[in-house]
Amino acid sequence: METVRIHVNQQSDGITFSLPLATRQSLLQEFPNAHPVSSLFVAYDVRHNFEFYHGTIEPQIFPVMLGLTQTNLQKIKTILFVNPVTNQTIYKYPHE
Repeated sequence: METVRIHVNQQSDGITFSLPLATRQSLLQEFPNAHPVSSLFVAYDVRHNFEFYHGTIEPQIFPVMLGLTQTNLQKIKTILFVNPVTNQTIYKYPHE
């Protein structure tokens, strides 16, 4: 699988990561034993901001979101964390 897009929505008290339905369907088609989740909310203290977590939390999020084994995770070339409103890439794995 070439690229997986994970949507990122920031709220005042946390971040919601979500997989579009088409992405979940593609994952299940290519990896029938996958267990992708539709969304995951990570709460943080309102005194902190998104930038504090940016770049540190994403590597822990995508294995949970995609529900793949380490072997199958390595078959995905690129994982993009994208703001679905602006289509801006917030984080890219692996780093360039």
